Amino acid sequence: MEKFKPLLPLGNKTVIEQVVATFLSVGVCDIRVVLGHKARNVIAVLENLAVSWSINDDYQSEMFKSVKVGVGGLKHDSKSFFILPVDIPLVRPQTLQMLMGSSGKDRSQIIYPTFLGKRGHPPLIPRQYAEKLSHWSGTGGLKVFLKQYDHSSLDVPVFDQGILMDMDTSEQYGQIVARYENLQIPLKSECMAMMATRFSENHPVVRHSKTVAQIARDIGTKLVRAGCLVNVDLMEACGYLHDIGKGTRNHAGFGTEILKSMGYPHIADIVVCHMDLSFASKGKITEKEVIYLADKLSYGKEIMPLEKRLESKLEQLSGHPEGQIAAEKRIRTAMKIQKSIERITGEKIIC
Repeated sequence: MEKFKPLLPLGNKTVIEQVVATFLSVGVCDIRVVLGHKARNVIAVLENLAVSWSINDDYQSEMFKSVKVGVGGLKHDSKSFFILPVDIPLVRPQTLQMLMGSSGKDRSQIIYPTFLGKRGHPPLIPRQYAEKLSHWSGTGGLKVFLKQYDHSSLDVPVFDQGILMDMDTSEQYGQIVARYENLQIPLKSECMAMMATRFSENHPVVRHSKTVAQIARDIGTKLVRAGCLVNVDLMEACGYLHDIGKGTRNHAGFGTEILKSMGYPHIADIVVCHMDLSFASKGKITEKEVIYLADKLSYGKEIMPLEKRLESKLEQLSGHPEGQIAAEKRIRTAMKIQKSIERITGEKIIC
């Protein structure tokens, strides 16, 4: 890296401060930082935080000695502990909560977060392994030590690519800084991981959501070109996730609650409107209007002009006049949004 990782800036804090803040935000109060290289520099920052620290005088030999120093300082009444290298700073609070929630089922299990089947950091380790770890003299570090106990481990799928993102190079640090600035918007891979908790990979809802995401990105790109202040990445993520509650009676509302629990309230506020939305002919175009329109333009995984969509919907609801009225109202609203966007961008949305 050629730079001192713990004190590199990340947002409005240093990397070490961001990591500490994440643990504090979920109620982990006993936080211990193991120091070695440039320890005094880090202590100057830690003195303002609610943490303890220890010094590994032999920090140049191997990282596992720092792990031993940290574990050696654990309180005797600790039930379990996380271990997290400081250069993996983007772990979400919701990930820590999921791991802690899983620990109640079997207190003897070592719990790992996984993303798309790959284990990441931080593992949650029962207190009973602390003494074994402190006296272990094998080679290969923490990974090899823990591997001995795979028979007593639990993998917990999370929707957090940050568990796999470290910064061993300046390029990786740049990627982490860029990701941190947009951390409130899940990546496509994270969206797909969330959808996979409810639907199979080729489920019609997933295929439809991918189409809506693509339409939303296309519309958003045109709006940005026209000078509109909309977030294309946000719209694409909402497109992938707007139907995450599908299959329930009020799927927009149910999906909203799911997204809030996952730590995405901003996306939830958009998704809740994707079924019904009021719009004046000269109203402001925001991400909500784009997702609403993109949903109406997508019929399954196909893109369908609104006029044809309305015709199809009325035929489908033949014999249900109330349903026809509601469907026509929704599609007429989408038509107004489409006309407004085409006026702003000077481009046709769909031919």
